[in-house]
Amino acid sequence: MKDYYSDIARQSVGRCDYCGNCIRNCLLLPQTPVKDCAPEDVIRKIMRFLNEGVVSEEAYQKIFRCSSCGACSDSCPEGIDILPAFEAAKMKFAELGRLPEAVDSVKGIYTMWRVLSALQTKPSEVRWLSKAPSRPRRTENVVFLGCTLPAFPHTVFAFLDILDRLGIDYIALAGGELCCGFPLGPAAGMVAESEEKARELVANMKAFSPKRVILPCAGCYRLFTELYPRLEFLELDFEVQYYAEFLGEKLKSTDFTRPLGKQIVLQDSCMTRRTKVNKSVRKLVEKIPGVKVISGQNICCGGTPMLTFPQMAQNLSTAFIETLIKETLDTGSDCLTNICQLCGMNFYPSMGKCPFDLKDVPTLINESIGDKEYENKWEQYWKCKSIDELIEVTRENFEENGLTEKEVRGILTYMFHFTNPLS
Repeated sequence: MKDYYSDIARQSVGRCDYCGNCIRNCLLLPQTPVKDCAPEDVIRKIMRFLNEGVVSEEAYQKIFRCSSCGACSDSCPEGIDILPAFEAAKMKFAELGRLPEAVDSVKGIYTMWRVLSALQTKPSEVRWLSKAPSRPRRTENVVFLGCTLPAFPHTVFAFLDILDRLGIDYIALAGGELCCGFPLGPAAGMVAESEEKARELVANMKAFSPKRVILPCAGCYRLFTELYPRLEFLELDFEVQYYAEFLGEKLKSTDFTRPLGKQIVLQDSCMTRRTKVNKSVRKLVEKIPGVKVISGQNICCGGTPMLTFPQMAQNLSTAFIETLIKETLDTGSDCLTNICQLCGMNFYPSMGKCPFDLKDVPTLINESIGDKEYENKWEQYWKCKSIDELIEVTRENFEENGLTEKEVRGILTYMFHFTNPLS
């Protein structure tokens, strides 16, 4: 991985003409301390750091406050995919021991997502494996739900219901410590830790000898399609598909038995724009009878920047919520649909104040093909007035999962600290 990013840095340095378009078109630039610096100067200093190792505050602040949306790459007149070069700069800063303070807690996010999942699901309800068993069965498809999606079981259950209804042969992997490595490497600059996650994940997948790996997480999809094929220590002997592309191929018009009669605002995420899978999601949603789709604005919820500069999430989430509420109300839509679960999590605290629903894509599809709609427990949990109340509401679930109140309280305190619901 280090060699790959070194090559990316070298190529970018050789081709960049310092026009500054990548910086000028950064969606998060107004949230950085370098917002008043000339874009040409900022990119010049980033390239000088990559080429000569000259440290600057401008380079440091810009690259670690990144949402990974890829707007920088899309705006380069030279056709440079500059986002990986910025990630290479993170790794170079990591080698120098210069990382944001919040990075120390990134490894703890796996515990956080495990706990948030345990608040909502009892062990008897879990429909995924946290790792491959000692004697795994062969399966045509491995569905990797990522490290975050089990904390949104209503989405997972709807998606797995769809696969079951279609008669798909699959095993679902998620939770535990399995992760693609994005939060550690591309997001935070920790190469060795990211490589370890990649090795572990691919080994668990290959244990089932799958023909295909299906990924509902756009961050995972990016690594499996952009980074993993370039790493010599990984042998990917299976096809990789984003879930929307897979379902788009499998679902026929006859599978839909219930027109929904809804107008929805479909909100892309930063990572789905980067990977261009937002197009397959829109095509999939447009298959649902009785659904009219309106495209939401390109705006960041603060999910990825929270890994390195958590305070950005507070600044970004308020604008994110206000913008989407206004857009949904102004268009008279019945529903706001987020592709990304983190975008949804940012919105949940405000749902009680909105005269419209917040639903994910698998939930909409599952409704239309005639199966049940699962309760989004986060909407219920955010009505609690305190952490004490939330602990009591979820106690039966987390205790059955073997967690203590102390563990749960620590995670909830952290989460509430960085969530900024509208008053």
